[in-house]
Amino acid sequence: GPPPDTQLRQQRFGTCFPLLLPSRVVALLLGFGIVFVVIGVVLIVGAASVFEVEVRYDERCCKAFCDEPERRQDYNPCYLNFTVDEDVDPTVYLYYKLESFYANHRQFVRSRDDGQLYGTKDLLPNLLDCEYDRNFAVEGIEKTSFGTYRVGGQYNVLSNVISPCGLIAKAWFNDSFEILRGDEVVALDETEISWKTDRVLKFENSGDGSTGNNFPPFRPWKEAPCSVLRNDSEVERCTDAQREAFEGWCKQLDDKDVRDACAASEPSEWRQWSNA
Repeated sequence: GPPPDTQLRQQRFGTCFPLLLPSRVVALLLGFGIVFVVIGVVLIVGAASVFEVEVRYDERCCKAFCDEPERRQDYNPCYLNFTVDEDVDPTVYLYYKLESFYANHRQFVRSRDDGQLYGTKDLLPNLLDCEYDRNFAVEGIEKTSFGTYRVGGQYNVLSNVISPCGLIAKAWFNDSFEILRGDEVVALDETEISWKTDRVLKFENSGDGSTGNNFPPFRPWKEAPCSVLRNDSEVERCTDAQREAFEGWCKQLDDKDVRDACAASEPSEWRQWSNA
C-alpha cells in the first residue's frame, strides 16, 4: 500500500529560504571576519610568548667518517652541554626531533604484534605477527635483530618469545636529558607524554609475565626489585607477579614506551620527552 501519511514519509517538513540581500551578506561576512581576526590575534600573541631553543647535536657526537653513514663512528656515550641565557617560565617542555626517519614505511609499520602490545596472555612464537623481523629466539641457526640466542628444545615455547617483537620495538630512542638551574637538578616529569587512550586501551603488560622476554632494553627492569617502581599500584602488581613465580618482573609499559611504539606519518617528527 501507499506509505503512511506523515510529515516524514511524505516529506512535508517546513523549509527555510533566506533572502540573500546584499546588506545581510555583507553583515555576515564582516561578522565572520571579525571573529576570525580575534582568534588569529589570540593565537599570534600566544605563539609570541613561547620561548624555544633548538639544539642539533647529531654532528657534535661524530667521531670519524661523519659523511659516510655506513662507516660513521660516534662517541658512545656522548655528553653535551648547552646554556639557555633567557629566563624561562614553567612549564618547560622537552622534545626530541627525528629527521629522515620513515616510520610510515610499510615494512616498519607492519613489524609489530598488536595482541602482544595489548598484553594478551600466552602468545607463543607461532601466534605472533611481527613481519619483516624475528619474533622468537632461535637456536643459533639465524640471528635475530637483537642478537643470537641459544635455546634448547623446540622453539614454540613462551620463554623463547621476544617481547615486544618487531622493528618498531627495536627503534628505541635512548638519549637522556637533564636540566640544571645553577648546580640544582630540576626534576623532570616523564608521565602523560603520550595519548591517554593509547596508555589505557592499546598498551599493557602481559599477565603471564612474558613482556620483556629476550628484549635487551627491558633487561634491567626484568632484574630490578619491586621497590624501584613509581607508585604503590605498580609495586603491588610487581609483588604479586613475583609471588606467582613469574620469571622476573617487566616494568609496566610507561609513557615513553607507548610514545615510541606509535609510528609517525611524516619523516620529520617531534616527540615529547618530558616536562619540567
